[in-house]
Amino acid sequence: NASLRLVKLESLKFDEQVALMDATDVLIGMHGAGLTHLLFLPRRSIVFEMYHTEDPRCYRDLAMLAGHTYMTWGAAASASDAMPPPEPVSTVDARPKFRNYRFDVDAFVSHVQLAVSRLPSVR
Repeated sequence: NASLRLVKLESLKFDEQVALMDATDVLIGMHGAGLTHLLFLPRRSIVFEMYHTEDPRCYRDLAMLAGHTYMTWGAAASASDAMPPPEPVSTVDARPKFRNYRFDVDAFVSHVQLAVSRLPSVR
């Protein structure tokens, strides 16, 4: 029993961003500065980094230090070996963090369901 909300953090004032994170159980995002908002999540939340762009320890370590469960599609720390990471769409810049990605929607939904299932039963 979960609801999903798409949010562009840059459209919110900082205090609104913090309040939103405080009410969030599962934070989902691509590798980037926005994931530092995990610092404002309630303890024992889930952080699902959709792709770690070949920097698997960055947000994993931060999430673990903050007391959260970390998930990613990246090969080294994949939540499920059966679900491959997103595929690059363009190769304009060879560095993974600057590419656009596409991913299988069903696999994404499965990962979100897995994240929700890992939440503590009492929040």
